[in-house]
Amino acid sequence: MPKASKKKKEKKADFAKKKLKVGKTKEKPTNFTDTSFRSKAVTLPTQFTDAQAANPDEAPVSSTLDQQTLDHHLALTKHYSATNRTAALTALTDILKKHPPGPLHLSPIITALAPLILDDEPKVRQALLTLLESLAPNEVTWLTPHTPLLLLYISSAMTHIAPGVRGYSTRFLHWLLEVSSNAVVSAWTLKVWTGFAGLLGWSVPGLGVDNGKRVNNTSGLGGKISRGKHLKCLTVMLRMGLHVAGEGEGDVKKERVPNRCVHPAYALPGTTNPYAHLSLFTPAPTPSTAGSTFKSSTASTSGPAIVASPESPHGRYLILRPYLPGIIKWLSDSAQDDDRELKAGVREIAGVLNGVINREEVAEDEGGNGDGLKSEWEFAKGKIWGNV
Repeated sequence: MPKASKKKKEKKADFAKKKLKVGKTKEKPTNFTDTSFRSKAVTLPTQFTDAQAANPDEAPVSSTLDQQTLDHHLALTKHYSATNRTAALTALTDILKKHPPGPLHLSPIITALAPLILDDEPKVRQALLTLLESLAPNEVTWLTPHTPLLLLYISSAMTHIAPGVRGYSTRFLHWLLEVSSNAVVSAWTLKVWTGFAGLLGWSVPGLGVDNGKRVNNTSGLGGKISRGKHLKCLTVMLRMGLHVAGEGEGDVKKERVPNRCVHPAYALPGTTNPYAHLSLFTPAPTPSTAGSTFKSSTASTSGPAIVASPESPHGRYLILRPYLPGIIKWLSDSAQDDDRELKAGVREIAGVLNGVINREEVAEDEGGNGDGLKSEWEFAKGKIWGNV
């Protein structure tokens, strides 16, 4: 009997339903076969070279620009934390030094970095300027198509509500003048000169605003350091934009080999607006565009306004001319200040303008279109150089 009952229990055990407890994993059957597996990947970023064999302690460096890493750091430049934005710019500086980007890579980089010119954090703007200054010469030549975008943000920074952004704006403009002077000078926009008027305290033409009272207020100019940067940038821009070949040293005349197979009438134009003299698309002059139009010296006073092209020094002078009365007044008032650095900067700017005004206003006086600017400048020179 005991044996029979034991066998019955064993038979029932095979069909007994086990009770499952909450939180307990179900037991695997005795005939369960584990089919899981593991794999390991071997990554070779670069091939092993003889240079790495000679220096085994140095880590291998990729010879190409990693697009995924670049996109990651560019995305971090829009992070809400200023620390992360600064770290991303520092990392991008190191990456671009090791792997100089091509024109295709440079376009998204400049597009992503240009808004940081208006960043409120000083360390972010400093890191951005360091990155831009570290670009290789080849990359600098590729910046020409991006100059209008950079000028747009720089001119916006010059009129920004934050004093720190305004004080740092001319550092970016000075860098752009060094790397892409021809593109900046060819633009010669009124926004930049209006920005300088707000930074240094000129009277803005057509708006009836006289900022000359705050010309000596260093706090309004962002401090003495920022004021010195403004004056230096202004001097460089005036010298590059209003300079005529042959008036100074270091002029390099570009010689072109004429293409005798193509008549000049059918060749590509050498300026951005070759038909400006026809006044086909000239809008009605307004106070904001008063500096970009002028009356022809040979035409009658009732003739149409001709657009001043920024392609030549004379055209750039005509664009700047409505600002000159305010600039002359600012120079004469600032020359009476006790600050030696301000006096030195003012005299350097006056030295650049002296030759330009004498050259341009003599032609205006001979054409009968003079308005007394030359005599006003002669009186201001006495205050600037101490002859009166």
